[in-house]
Amino acid sequence: MKRHLNVVVVEIGSTITKANGFMLDGTHVAQGFALTTISEGDVSTGMYRALDSMRPMAGREELFHPLAHQVSSGHDSFHSTGESNTSRSCLSGFNSSDASAVCNAAAVSDAPNVSVTWDLLLANSSAAGGLKMTVHGLTMDMTARAAREASLGAGAILRLVTAGRMKNHDLNRIRDILPNIILLAGGVDYGDQETVLHNARALAELFRNPEVWGNRESRIDHQSHDRIGCIEGSSGPPVIYAGNIAAWDEISEILGSAGARIRLTENVYPALDELNVEPARTEIMDVFSHHIIRAPGMGILSELAGGKVIPTPAAVMETALLLASMEDDLMIIDVGGATTDVHSVTDGSDAYRLHLVDPEPRAKRTVEGDLGVYVNASVLKSASLGRGGRNAPAGYDGSNDRSTDKAIDKVINKSGDPHDGQSVSSASDMPDLSALPRTHEQKVFSSELASRAVAIAMTRHAGSMKDFYTPGGRRTMVRGKDLTAVKLVIGTGGALTRLPGGREALSALCTGDATGSLMPSPDARTGLDRDYLFSAIGTIAHHDRDMARKCMESYLPRLLEQ
Repeated sequence: MKRHLNVVVVEIGSTITKANGFMLDGTHVAQGFALTTISEGDVSTGMYRALDSMRPMAGREELFHPLAHQVSSGHDSFHSTGESNTSRSCLSGFNSSDASAVCNAAAVSDAPNVSVTWDLLLANSSAAGGLKMTVHGLTMDMTARAAREASLGAGAILRLVTAGRMKNHDLNRIRDILPNIILLAGGVDYGDQETVLHNARALAELFRNPEVWGNRESRIDHQSHDRIGCIEGSSGPPVIYAGNIAAWDEISEILGSAGARIRLTENVYPALDELNVEPARTEIMDVFSHHIIRAPGMGILSELAGGKVIPTPAAVMETALLLASMEDDLMIIDVGGATTDVHSVTDGSDAYRLHLVDPEPRAKRTVEGDLGVYVNASVLKSASLGRGGRNAPAGYDGSNDRSTDKAIDKVINKSGDPHDGQSVSSASDMPDLSALPRTHEQKVFSSELASRAVAIAMTRHAGSMKDFYTPGGRRTMVRGKDLTAVKLVIGTGGALTRLPGGREALSALCTGDATGSLMPSPDARTGLDRDYLFSAIGTIAHHDRDMARKCMESYLPRLLEQ
């Protein structure tokens, strides 16, 4: 007998596919996991396995209820039931703007014999390389930086950032990268136009060359969302323009005439020292959710989700924004096997705001592509985080550094000799480290690596104070993100939430401004996303903030429990 859920959120990760089920009151009812099946040629296989594996959460068995009537998984008989009577009534208050996303219970007829049905399915994904972007601005410290912040906040993986007039080698790199989206910016509103027009012409030449993009299939729906330049059958990635609004018409003509699909949005840097990243962030997410389908089988997921799949990091950012509106300024640190993401939502402290050299967005994401507890163990060793190490923040005493370094040496050198130079080429060569640690030694080892990753990533994310001497005397200036107003620090990812020491690793970094780095307040609370719900709740928030708030209210006691 099939069991019924109001809302199911599917996350297609690079290694694990998750499915979480919720009722409309925000209660998290069921959860399932499966290996992501990119290697099998179809990610929908893993999705169906995750859906079929869904089991009730402890104490919620009575809420994971069977359907009132038996529903056959056969195609013909299932469709004969039509849309369930309950789905229209129970979702009548759901604010999803996409009507086709509502009442997707009928869509499960295309699935194998999975054991659940739903009223609404939502999805996020970081599989198949995630959202690759290139960003191009006028100056590195201003428009290019603002465009970079917008892209990272939308969950992108930045493969190239350029400033000034693009040169041939920049265009060659774009050709090699084959980005999913190109973000073009430059100039304050009604300021310089020449540089951004030059860059638009350079990009137009790429779009005119059919050999650049090969036989890449069209990824944009030309019927509703592209405002201009929508040429049926054109290839290449969509271009989002978020620069000087005075250049809109010329940018549209230059790129549109070359066959590029282009969207216009507000300037990410409309005036001196003014960031405006949210419109571009929203536009990037919209392009991804409607149009970017890379991995085989993603089309099936997109159809079940009503055409909307958002990047997983963007979903986590949505959760950060939601939780900050409910609680305090906060940070979320996600330690993964290959990368560590840090999200913060804070305006900083009044004491440092006037000392900022450059403006910072309220919601900021940084991604450390060299910090992971599985793939990048050697980087964590070379970071020199021990006592007195140049990267060591206050609170990290390095007490286990020596023993951990010896263990890492075994992992990264086949012979065990840290000086023999034989670097391990792949994770499969790492006998003492596992992506899913099982032995006590592996768990202790991975926990220590996670602590290092947290320390380095938070230190890189945080701003710092520096004294400068000017003709008027000594001045204190702040560069980067001021985290001293952060009162809540949350860890997510298996290395922090399922291994010992996760909360301690977070608390150790809450030192305020004691060392010159502007870290979270010493009285900040800490929490752990033990049930892996942050991306799921953020995906719901992207569609319906009120329901996401109910989900977070239900989850918050579990999140903050000691």
